[in-house]
Amino acid sequence: MTTKDPWDQSGVAVEARAGNQSLRDINYRIAGTVNDNFGYKVTGQYMQAVDFKPQREDSLHFYQAAGTKPTAANTVFETDVVEDYDVGATKINGSLYYKLGDWKVSGTYGWSSTDQFSLTGNGRNRIEDWQVDYQTFQVSHANWFAQVTRTGNKAGSYQLNQVVPAVQAMVDAGMSLDQIDIESIRESVAFIDDTEIYDSELQYNDQFGDLNVVAGVNYRNYLPESQGTYLEDGQGQDISRELFGGYAQLDYDVVPDKLQLVAAARVDANTDYDTQFSPKGSVVYTAVPGHNIRATYNRAFTTPTILQSHAYIPVPDLFAPGYSFLIRGNTEGYTIEDPSGNVVNTIDPTSPEEVNSMELGYKGAFGEKLFIDVVGYYSWYRNFIGTDVVADGINTIAYRNGEQVMVEGSALTALQTYINFGEAEVQGFDLGLNYYFNDQYSLNASMSTIKLVDFTNETTDAQLPLNTPPLKIKGGFTAKQLFESDALQNPFIKINGRWQDSYQFLGGYWNTNVLLDDNGDLTDKEELPSKFELDLSLGFDVMDTGLALQASVNNVFDTEKVDQLGTPPMGRTFWISLKYNFEGLRL
Repeated sequence: MTTKDPWDQSGVAVEARAGNQSLRDINYRIAGTVNDNFGYKVTGQYMQAVDFKPQREDSLHFYQAAGTKPTAANTVFETDVVEDYDVGATKINGSLYYKLGDWKVSGTYGWSSTDQFSLTGNGRNRIEDWQVDYQTFQVSHANWFAQVTRTGNKAGSYQLNQVVPAVQAMVDAGMSLDQIDIESIRESVAFIDDTEIYDSELQYNDQFGDLNVVAGVNYRNYLPESQGTYLEDGQGQDISRELFGGYAQLDYDVVPDKLQLVAAARVDANTDYDTQFSPKGSVVYTAVPGHNIRATYNRAFTTPTILQSHAYIPVPDLFAPGYSFLIRGNTEGYTIEDPSGNVVNTIDPTSPEEVNSMELGYKGAFGEKLFIDVVGYYSWYRNFIGTDVVADGINTIAYRNGEQVMVEGSALTALQTYINFGEAEVQGFDLGLNYYFNDQYSLNASMSTIKLVDFTNETTDAQLPLNTPPLKIKGGFTAKQLFESDALQNPFIKINGRWQDSYQFLGGYWNTNVLLDDNGDLTDKEELPSKFELDLSLGFDVMDTGLALQASVNNVFDTEKVDQLGTPPMGRTFWISLKYNFEGLRL
């Protein structure tokens, strides 16, 4: 991440915000220089708020097994087991800089603590006091860049998809919520994440006539640590992972200001998966000044995450006493048999997902008023990764390396794992417009479409959707310098609207066909409804004080619909902020 150093921007900046949902937010930045050789910077944040709660009548947060719709017997809801919906963040980062001729050296330490809710493929996690600390050492030059970073993670709290079923089982046994020690249950299924990541990169860039060259290497070492609370490391198993990468890019002006060629390639080696090669090439042709056409080819890949490879999340007695549910990673594959021992399916180990894309675009400026950017693309996906219930534990039984997959103490175990679903072809189109009436008034608009052209599932019978709206439209109007005043400067108002089409979503537990079904036919296609939101903001500066006042209202019409299945409906939010900016601290 690139940020402004003290020589680019020095002084003091403080912003305080307050709004509904008990929002209190303070951000600050202090930066300065000494004798043009030394610099320092401190940034931080303190934020507290109350998150929106899921609604019981939506029937989404009862956390049964994937593919199972809650029934009248499911009475325990997420809000019954969560102690509060307080969220917040405390962050501080400090950096020191030193210039030595053409070289600049810097060191940074950062720490943060976060309280939040996070959406997973299995449900939602309640995270409290998630601490992250990092240290970075960086050396830079006009032609060189080197960086070494360590990131430490200390996250914890509990998975709601484990707590809710455990409490439900006690209610089914005749206990009331008041009689259940929910805090003890939360502690019994608490997860630990003490992961460390080490990163390093070395990059060189130079220009030789009309040829620009960038080349570099990087290294990353993942050291996950969950103590068996959600990964397969409970018995001291080594699930660490190392990545080695190298890249190069050449930019050549074949005809200056007319025709540019770009060629790039990246090679990535991984201790868990095969080496991947990712080439890229593009041609940019400028027909006349301000108007260019570009064509691009790109190959990219996504390696299975540590969670997709090594997850181990048991949910005991989810369906009935002795009948459990297990979410497990997939590094060695599974054999699925019927009760008679006949093989009915074979699940291969997950492999990296690959996508090849072709893109054709145009960017144009018509005078100083209208600017257009349009692009169309076509992508071929292979081995894209998803999650599925591959065995129900009764009619289909999962085996790994010849051993039956079981939750300890259970007679029956259903298995959900990560698999490569096959091949897909996707096409899309993006359009962006900006129109400036004058220096005061401007409009912006954008449209994005995406379509699944073809899908071949080589592993299961599941039909996977794109999990994204097929059409999104955004637009905005900005007015500046609305009035003249000796005391107030730069008054502005911004109005932004966004609309997204309805769409189907399937990802682990979150399945619109199941959770949004209202007629009992789970084969029907169900979708998240379309959604429109309008945002409004306005503000001004107070002359000669360094103060700026701004107010914003998001979701003006209080549309209680969600962007993604599993997130609670967010109603109208509003806040007001006061900023103070002082330029200086150059000694």
